[in-house]
Amino acid sequence: MKNLLASIIILLGITFQSNAAEHVDNPHFQIMEVIRTYQTDAGKFQHITKAEQSEFYRAAGMMKNSLATHSDFISEARYKEIDTAEKVFRFIWESKPEYVEIELTKAPELI
Repeated sequence: MKNLLASIIILLGITFQSNAAEHVDNPHFQIMEVIRTYQTDAGKFQHITKAEQSEFYRAAGMMKNSLATHSDFISEARYKEIDTAEKVFRFIWESKPEYVEIELTKAPELI
């Protein structure tokens, strides 16, 4: 009985590992992870590394290329959603406060 139970646990572990590996290579999953981070944790989203950003852009490009081959309404809508998300995220990541020079001036006094 113990051997059977151990075999089942090992098989389940292999199944979970293979599912995790599939998610890493799945562009839809990668895009959704970044979107989920954007929606739930703005601080974490702002600190996504350049490598993670590149991976998002690569996944978005793959998804857009795939969707561009279809001419149905749903594919066109998904293409626009991914394109918009990519543009918004690029704007946010490229406008981080640490990259913007701010000139401090004294506010005029009110009379």
